[in-house]
Amino acid sequence: MSARGLVKKYTKQAKQLLDKGKLLEAREIYFKASQLDTNDDNLWVKLGEISSRLNHHQDSETAFRRAIAINSNAPGYYLELGKTQVALKNFPAAEQNFKTYTTMCPDAEEGYQALASLMKHWGRMKEAEQYYQRILALTPNDENTLLQWANILQQMGEHEKAVTTYQRILKLTPESLEAVQGLGTSYCAQHKFDLAHQTFKQGLNLYPEREADYQCNLVNLYYESGDWEQALTHCNEALQSNPKHTHARMQRAYICKRSTNPILSRTQLIAIVSVFTFQGRSASTSSTLAALGSSLKT
Repeated sequence: MSARGLVKKYTKQAKQLLDKGKLLEAREIYFKASQLDTNDDNLWVKLGEISSRLNHHQDSETAFRRAIAINSNAPGYYLELGKTQVALKNFPAAEQNFKTYTTMCPDAEEGYQALASLMKHWGRMKEAEQYYQRILALTPNDENTLLQWANILQQMGEHEKAVTTYQRILKLTPESLEAVQGLGTSYCAQHKFDLAHQTFKQGLNLYPEREADYQCNLVNLYYESGDWEQALTHCNEALQSNPKHTHARMQRAYICKRSTNPILSRTQLIAIVSVFTFQGRSASTSSTLAALGSSLKT
């Protein structure tokens, strides 16, 4: 059988293995094919995609680089290479490849989304905001992008802009719980506690089954306003609604620790660890255990 015939045969076998979820076996077959036809960029792309799914990011980076060396005019290759480099924490290289993609595809939001996420992860919030604005210029009413943009504005302390953005989302999607909670949180940051309370109440009216979450929002509200007693009251109401609500337990532990009852704080933190274990999470969560350790020293 000719080399071309073998490549076709291997490709068919690899696709069948992929359909069965046998990633390692499929990658091995694609690699055999790539050795027979070293100029087929599609084979290297497949190797890169499978390696990414296996979390073998170094192999994935190598494969996408080979694909680009064969065909440098395929924009998607740079996008996928950048994603792999993000996984490898090679942010400068990822940024360069995402920018190459946006240069080749200036009207495609995927590149700007990748850059915005990278900048946010990298802590370069102002640049992330600029990329979200580019995305919104292409898709003005995309709820997910608006939510991410509002979150960036909150982190930058631009709460008035965040309020405007969350209100914009709620005009488009009145039932958006994320927007309701974000809006309420922004009001809290501005010390507009009455507006925050009304907004959180709106969320409860939309989703009455989320009573515990509503109470947790009120905990934050009263904590921000300096009323620890009311904050603690709403912690208790949240836990009455859902005794295993992890966020409410953590809030209660934090408030108790900040007050004059370290014994109660230690008890609550131990309870949090037990909840994390019950839910199948890691009981060695650094922030929780750090707080527990600090409490035990008191």
